[in-house]
Amino acid sequence: KAGAKPGEEEKAGPKLIDKQLKRGLEKIKKWRIEAKDDYNFAMGEQWTDAEKEVLRTEGRPCLTYNKIEPLIDLVAGYERENSARIRVFPEGGEDKIFSEIADRVIKTIDKWTKLSYKLDHVFDDGITCGKGWLEMAISYDDDIIHGDLIFRQLTPYQVIPDPSGREYDQSDWNWLIKLSKYTRSKLAMLYPDKAEEIATISEDSFIDTETKDMVIDNPDDDYNSTHPEDSKAGPGMDVEDPELTLKEYWHKKKEIGRASCRE
Repeated sequence: KAGAKPGEEEKAGPKLIDKQLKRGLEKIKKWRIEAKDDYNFAMGEQWTDAEKEVLRTEGRPCLTYNKIEPLIDLVAGYERENSARIRVFPEGGEDKIFSEIADRVIKTIDKWTKLSYKLDHVFDDGITCGKGWLEMAISYDDDIIHGDLIFRQLTPYQVIPDPSGREYDQSDWNWLIKLSKYTRSKLAMLYPDKAEEIATISEDSFIDTETKDMVIDNPDDDYNSTHPEDSKAGPGMDVEDPELTLKEYWHKKKEIGRASCRE
């Protein structure tokens, strides 16, 4: 809700998010389409519909010799065989005790959250389409007081970055939008204060129609595939409980503060 005047947050928030989303999608539109082709090629879908139709009319089979998937498997296997977990090393002798404790903490986190396993799958996305995302969050499903640290693998299409950002470490990004799909009933459960408003939503308001089918179901679903075609509506979809796109807008907010010091 950045950029809104006092008292206008509810009105300006959705408009600002849609505006930024449109900017971000326009910047990566070409990549999203190419990434979809990358996944299709990796899975053996290497003929276009027009090419299939020509071969079908000529009575010829659509044969595919997939030489891409074995190469991806080879690189992915090499990464798994040679990767190491995150380690902590001391900068000097005075850091030795601290680094040992921190290293054991990191090792425990890696074990409990299956971090190394999820990093491997993020690597798979990277070598397939060029991007991979991992989200760190707090889950209160088991520990409702303190919560548990968890890591979620996001699909390459879910994250819309600030198009003005240039730094690889994202330090100059002013905002980021995460797209997820939830059923209307799931959204009402996640946001009970907005349940009545959510109940009135009859259709998805996602504005980018050309790449709409590339937004994958949210990571908390029982089934979560990284392939874009798996997110399309199937015969079993409940029309009474439609899927809606949730836009999470993460942004930097600058505040002016005062500091004083005594000599």
